[in-house]
Amino acid sequence: MKKLILLPLALILFAAPMADNLLTEGFEGGSLPGGWDIWQEGDPGYYGYTWSVAPFYPHTGSYGVYHYWDYGDLDNWLVTPTLDVSAYENLSLTIWHMGAYPGDYTGSYIMASDIASPNAGDFTELDEIGAPPGSWTELTVDASAYDGESDVTFAFSYTGDYGHNIFMDDVSVDADPVAAVESASLGEIKAIYR
Repeated sequence: MKKLILLPLALILFAAPMADNLLTEGFEGGSLPGGWDIWQEGDPGYYGYTWSVAPFYPHTGSYGVYHYWDYGDLDNWLVTPTLDVSAYENLSLTIWHMGAYPGDYTGSYIMASDIASPNAGDFTELDEIGAPPGSWTELTVDASAYDGESDVTFAFSYTGDYGHNIFMDDVSVDADPVAAVESASLGEIKAIYR
């Protein structure tokens, strides 16, 4: 005779979550991808440089995104599409970056917002990218503070006057789906053991 341990009215089964890729961008289209945006929040600068997609210094493929130094009080933003992460947890953002003139570093930041249709004032700093390394370097940032939000937008902010150059490529946002929960009635559980 088989022994059956009865659970109170339902058995809860948890499916083990596996990380999903919610956004991947290598800028291989040669122009700003759909849903991405560039904001100029400060001085336009002497040369008018801002974030651009171009075929120099890519990490992989033929294109990447970059921001050159310029004269002026720059505050330029590269903004991702808004993502619905309401069914996800353990959110993270990864970029590959390098640059030039680390001694002239003035500021590069990873920002995030959970406001639908945000403006620059709606963002919070997740991490400072820091002075640009001379070779491609991977940077992964914990964005789990935004787990479960329906509107999450990331941005890369370049600030400064006569500062550094930054090159970025292979941007990705990854998260684990919230564990799926299934329930079974006591009758269904007994049928399994018959």
